[in-house]
Amino acid sequence: LRAFEQTPSQLEPFQQMEQVLSFVLRHHGERIDVPDLAKIAHLSVSQFDRRFKQLFQMTPQQYILRVRLNAACQALTSTRDSLARIAQETGFYDQSYFTKQFRKHIGISPLAYRKQSTGEREAP
Repeated sequence: LRAFEQTPSQLEPFQQMEQVLSFVLRHHGERIDVPDLAKIAHLSVSQFDRRFKQLFQMTPQQYILRVRLNAACQALTSTRDSLARIAQETGFYDQSYFTKQFRKHIGISPLAYRKQSTGEREAP
């Protein structure tokens, strides 16, 4: 029972960030600035950065990138959209930057990911 009573106070820091996480999920295809996220959380930029890192073991920028890469993975496997269109719609500035970040964090190119995930074979 005692552990249960302590739970609300342990969840409070995460609840304070809920609006920030939701904002990033809804707006990942747009430009997102950390000072804007700090305002949503009602914190200074430095307080926001520190608290975010403490809670999620990553920077806000890393979280934004992760959300964008996840959205890109979803688009690669569920649409036939071009890589350029997926890059634009998931918040990357251009296809080249998208491909570089995708390969760096996912380990393969977006096209290879699409082919691997959809079972698509290379043309002869």
